[in-house]
Amino acid sequence: PINLVKNLPANLKIENLGSAINTKYYEYIPVISPDGKTLWFSRKGDPLNVGNSQRQDIWYSTLQADGTWSK
Repeated sequence: PINLVKNLPANLKIENLGSAINTKYYEYIPVISPDGKTLWFSRKGDPLNVGNSQRQDIWYSTLQADGTWSK
């Protein structure tokens, strides 16, 4: 089973993670690994998506030693 967070705080904040993650395309549904070092997300509109840019592909990024996310 998936454990969903209950009673999310009302002051939840959206944060830009930098150009490696946040692009001019559409990024959706971020999921972070339990150790906080890998981030998976869906991206639509990127010409690098498999098939065509209108598909939603799953992308991932890893947390670097300097605290930034990989491209």
